[in-house]
Formats: sequence, C-alpha cells, structure tokens
Amino acid sequence: MGARHTRLAAALAAAWEAEVVSARRMTALAERIADARVRARLMVLAAFCRAHASRLLARLAALGRGPLPVPPEDIELDSDTLLELRREGPSPARRPPAMRRPRSWPVSRRISPPRGSAS
Repeated sequence: MGARHTRLAAALAAAWEAEVVSARRMTALAERIADARVRARLMVLAAFCRAHASRLLARLAALGRGPLPVPPEDIELDSDTLLELRREGPSPARRPPAMRRPRSWPVSRRISPPRGSAS
C-alpha cells in the first residue's frame, strides 16, 4: 500500500473517530434536553453520525484496514462546547412557526362506493 493509501487510511480513521465521538456527545446531550423537538433533532443528527461512521469503517475495511479501537465511553462536554450548543440552539424568537394543516385539507373524507354499484 502506497503513501497515498496510508494517508487516506489515517484520514478515514480520524474521521471515523470524530463521527463516533460526535454521535456519543449528541446522544448524551439529547438525554439531558427537556424540549422534545431539540432532543429529536439531536438524536437524528447522532444517527446520521453513526451512519457516516459505519460508511467510513466500511471504506477502511475495503482498504484492508480496521477494525479500529473504539473511543472511550466516558465523554465529558466541556463548558465551551455547552456554551456553543446553547448559543446555536433556537431561541423562542427564532423558532419556526408550528406546522399547521392547510385549510384546504379535509378533516375527514368519507369514501363512498362508486356510482351505479349495488350496495
């Protein structure tokens, strides 16, 4: 394996570790959040990180590398990260309006038999 593949494998391994750590941090943060919408958004982002990590690991395996050591389980969020997450979170003034059903949608639709059929 040439130098290019070695550098590629090292970059993929670093990206894999970053995705795994990000997924764990977002999951841990989501468990602390009371707002269901924010918690759901964080869980979806964590799932995308895990999926991306899986694809990176598959690519590493195709290069003949892996399995990789798993990062430590105990991840602490430092105060700077918490501050940035709070800053990036939606404030009440920036939240999108609630999704509403358009007035053109029927509340309920009764399905009637076709005309001319005996029922």
